[in-house]
Amino acid sequence: MKKNKFPIPENILELLFGAGASIVIIGALLKITHNDFIFSGNTWLTAGLVTEAVIFLIAGIRGYYTASESSSTDPEEATDLSDISAEAQALKAAYQRATAQLETLGTNITSAVSATGSLEVPTDFSENMISLNNNVTQTNEALDQLASAYSATKDAVATEPKAHTDVVDSMNALHVELATMKSTVANLNAKYAEILGAMKK
Repeated sequence: MKKNKFPIPENILELLFGAGASIVIIGALLKITHNDFIFSGNTWLTAGLVTEAVIFLIAGIRGYYTASESSSTDPEEATDLSDISAEAQALKAAYQRATAQLETLGTNITSAVSATGSLEVPTDFSENMISLNNNVTQTNEALDQLASAYSATKDAVATEPKAHTDVVDSMNALHVELATMKSTVANLNAKYAEILGAMKK
């Protein structure tokens, strides 16, 4: 359906609005300063207000004219408006889902921070860990010495009978190292038990 356009173009109406407002402003300025410019301030003000009144009347007629035209909307235009409404609803739903997900994420982060803040580390935990590391180091050294003693025993046996004395000495050293390792492992177990006990407090 072809629509009839309003006789006065939109740009002409805007020009008339601007001209009328300018005349009113000039008249008000002349009234305030008690000066005249070609005409008196009262004349400028009257002319501007009359112009504005006429323009408002034309704008009202145009609004009534265009409103009556819009009552007979084409089916294609109605479909377009329906599509726009559906897209707006989909956008609103997506925004609501994103907002809900962000709120859930914020709640999870807050819970994680609260849980982290409630963890208590025993005051002697650091000292126990240092002692544990020292015991592990001593155990490694004892095992290295034990391996050296076994190697020496093997070499001594391979050179029989000349190295019988070396075999005896190596076995004595092995006995000493085994005793040392046994004591170190006992200390290691004790410290580990202390750490477990401290973490359960």
